[in-house]
Amino acid sequence: MKKIYIICLIFLIGIFVLDFNVVYSTEIILENMSREEIFKDSLGKIYSIKKGSEKITEIEKEKIINNIPQKFISNDKIQTTTKPYVEYSILNEPIIRTIHPNAGSLINVANHLISPNISICKIITDESSGTGFLVGPNLLLTAAHCFMDREGNVLSGWTCYPAYNNGAYNNYSSGWQEAIFGEWVYNGSSSGDWCVIELDWNMGNEVGWIYCQSYGTNSEMLNTIVHSVGYPGETQQYSPGNISFVYNGAFEMTAIPVLVMSGGPILRWSDDMAIGINHARYDGDVSYGVGCRINQDIINIILSRS
Repeated sequence: MKKIYIICLIFLIGIFVLDFNVVYSTEIILENMSREEIFKDSLGKIYSIKKGSEKITEIEKEKIINNIPQKFISNDKIQTTTKPYVEYSILNEPIIRTIHPNAGSLINVANHLISPNISICKIITDESSGTGFLVGPNLLLTAAHCFMDREGNVLSGWTCYPAYNNGAYNNYSSGWQEAIFGEWVYNGSSSGDWCVIELDWNMGNEVGWIYCQSYGTNSEMLNTIVHSVGYPGETQQYSPGNISFVYNGAFEMTAIPVLVMSGGPILRWSDDMAIGINHARYDGDVSYGVGCRINQDIINIILSRS
């Protein structure tokens, strides 16, 4: 009889361990990798996949640019920022920036129903969970690895929930219709770990969305104070810090995305402008996290669907 109990216990422990690993499978931990490997340049190719089809197709950048409304173009230059929409935030409080908390610490968001927090989503799939953030009425920006695996398979049951706080806010949730993404799926690059997802409905009209910026040069970003936001559990949290090293498509920061904060926004501390996407953290190193830069291709995609 004791043997049966022991076997059952081992079986249950195995299930628990398996489930634990699945829940946090979207987290990328950078182990035994050089900076050259982590920050290798992406070729900048853009791909698309539509729901109901397993076919991934490459998109020509020129086609995206041709779909950008003229109001976003001045003197033949496309604007480098998008605009936020916060009218439907429950509380639109002014941003107060006084004392910056200790870099790398993990802090609970004080109010998940104010902008920009209300526009940040918990992503839940059958295999894993992660974070994303609304950047348009029906557009969500996240890390590519929070949407698909390296084989190009979309994570089954993919659903996002804005302002999630121990459960869905106002029963809001959405699936996806189309995804446009970078080269992470093919080369694992941090600079290609982004994904713009068209949702089932205009959820952003109910909870607002966050504005984004693409920096022109690496030096502009260096030492910028930021906070990395996401869902390491059932509530929204953030880690403050500054950008300590900048590469062409990604950056290191002393803000550290932990557990399933992958895909969440890296916001500029001064004005909550999204300038990056949580990509990974270093194994055994409490000093650095890695963010994927919001590049002009991402801005162009958002503007082309605005």
